[in-house]
Amino acid sequence: MTKLERIHRLLTVPDEMNLGDKQELFSKMYMKLLIFVHDKGYGVRQKHLLRCKDCKIGHKRSLHKSSLAIDIVLTKDDNLFSQTEDYLEAGEYWESIGGSWGGRFSDGGHFSLAHNGMR
Repeated sequence: MTKLERIHRLLTVPDEMNLGDKQELFSKMYMKLLIFVHDKGYGVRQKHLLRCKDCKIGHKRSLHKSSLAIDIVLTKDDNLFSQTEDYLEAGEYWESIGGSWGGRFSDGGHFSLAHNGMR
């Protein structure tokens, strides 16, 4: 078993995990993502980490409202990346550690952890 497979196995999220435990896991996963993209030479600008429960923006059950999603912008050499394909390597890494990547639904900068049927 490779190191990546061991990490994925450790981070597989059980359905019965409560919200608080998932929030802690999401924070650890996000730190790993930041290290991964920085090691690849990118900078990161955080966009949407938390939305208020009553916000009209996005889906009414958005994982941003549960602190289980973040939107980021990758940067390199003063360039901001906005195309989904620009995030492919980061997205595939995120999925390899148990997350859901927004690039699967044309939102490359979106990284989340599934909860109550939302991704």
